[in-house]
Amino acid sequence: MSHPSLTLDYDEIAATLQCARIPMNAAEFHGYVVGQYCSGSSTGSDQWLQLFVQSTAPGQVIEVEDLNFLRKTRESIWQDMIGSEFAFQLVIPSDDEGIAERALALRDWCRGFLSGFGEGGAQPKLKSQPDLREALSDIEQMTRVDVVPIQTEENEKYIVELIEYLRIAVLNIFVEIADPGVNPATSGPKLH
Repeated sequence: MSHPSLTLDYDEIAATLQCARIPMNAAEFHGYVVGQYCSGSSTGSDQWLQLFVQSTAPGQVIEVEDLNFLRKTRESIWQDMIGSEFAFQLVIPSDDEGIAERALALRDWCRGFLSGFGEGGAQPKLKSQPDLREALSDIEQMTRVDVVPIQTEENEKYIVELIEYLRIAVLNIFVEIADPGVNPATSGPKLH
């Protein structure tokens, strides 16, 4: 059964991560979760949250409200990925922000994606998938962005095209590797 997802808001996710002292921005967090889903990781919600917090903010005590928000955000990302192909969007700053901020967030999203994907252990599944290996190589190339583009109409068009390319590439990776019928966001043992 599909449940409606909550709206994924860059600023709200960023504020929660900052409040929880998790050293990751909202774009990187979203990319990380998407990468894990694309890898076919079957880590349940509570187990995932515990491992995520231990690896990103060791020793931190995180408020229950923030943990619940991160859990719901993860579930919402899953719903977006299995829903209509138009529901899934990368969580980066809005078009109202400058191109430099969006380009750097896109770089961070790609870093998060590759980290989550790598932790999910999908590399053996890629041996017979040259198109997916190429897409992952493209994503890896995007992590090397260190030059901030100048705000021009041409650069604006280019970043929009990059975002759409990433969105489609990620959905293709998800469909080919993950099992959309098994929701890791709600599966697994519950922590008390």
